[in-house]
Amino acid sequence: MKHEVQDFYESGTATKETIASIFKDEWVSAVPGVKTGGVPLFQDPRVTWAINQAGGVAGKEILELGPLEAGHTYMLAQAGAKRVTAIEANSKCYLKSLLVKEMLELDNTRFLFGNFVPWLQDNTRRFDYIHAAGVLYHMIDPVQLLDLLCNASNQIYLWTHYADLAAMPASDPRYQAGVTGIETARAHGRDYKLFRRHYHGSPSTDPKFCGGVHKNPAWIEKNMILHVLHQHGFKTTIDHDEPQHQNGPCFSVMAGRG
Repeated sequence: MKHEVQDFYESGTATKETIASIFKDEWVSAVPGVKTGGVPLFQDPRVTWAINQAGGVAGKEILELGPLEAGHTYMLAQAGAKRVTAIEANSKCYLKSLLVKEMLELDNTRFLFGNFVPWLQDNTRRFDYIHAAGVLYHMIDPVQLLDLLCNASNQIYLWTHYADLAAMPASDPRYQAGVTGIETARAHGRDYKLFRRHYHGSPSTDPKFCGGVHKNPAWIEKNMILHVLHQHGFKTTIDHDEPQHQNGPCFSVMAGRG
C-alpha cells in the first residue's frame, strides 16, 4: 500500500538515486555513480579527442548544442571550461540535464531550453569553442547550421552522420530504413544533395527519443560538410570515421581558424 499523497512525492531520503528516479527507465546515458542508462557518454573518447585537438578547454567559453543528458557537458566542465552554455530542445532531455547539473554539481554550466537554430540566428556572442555532437544530421538544413556555427566561433567540434552512396548505397538496409528522398540544393558555389530521412518508431511515444525538432531532417555528404568549413577559412582534422557504423556513416571533425 502506497502512503504518499501523490505519485510525484518522494518518501525516501534525498539522494542522487531519488533525483535520477524522476525519469526512471528513461535514461540513455550512464550517469556516474547513479543507476541510469548504459551508454557511456560521460566517458566518451570522442570528447577526450576533441578537447586534446582544441588544445584544452580550460578557461574557455563554450557553446554546446544538444547536450542530451549532459554527458559531454560534464566532460567539458570537468576539463576546466570557464562556462558551458548548452542548448536543448527536447524538454525531457533538458530536465534530465538540469538533474545531472545538481547531481554532479556542475557549477560552471548553464542549460537553455529551445531550438538552437533561431537562437544562433539572433546570437551576437562569440564563443571560444563550440561542441556540436550528434546534431547536424537532425537538421532540415545542415548547411545553414554550419554557416551559423562558423559565424559564432573559430573552433568547432562536430560528430555527425553523413550520406555516402559508396559506403551506404540505396540497396543498403541502413539507407532503406531511413532515406525518404533526395533533393538538390546549392550553397558556397557548389551543388549538393540533401538526403531526407524519417525517424524510426514513434518519437511521440518513445520516452528515450533523442532526435531533432522536425520530422524530415537531412543528411549531407562528408565532402560538403568539409567544403563549407573550408569556405569559412577553417582547417579540419578528421577522426572516428566509420563508414560502416550500424546507423550510417559518421565521423568526427575538429575545425579551427586563425
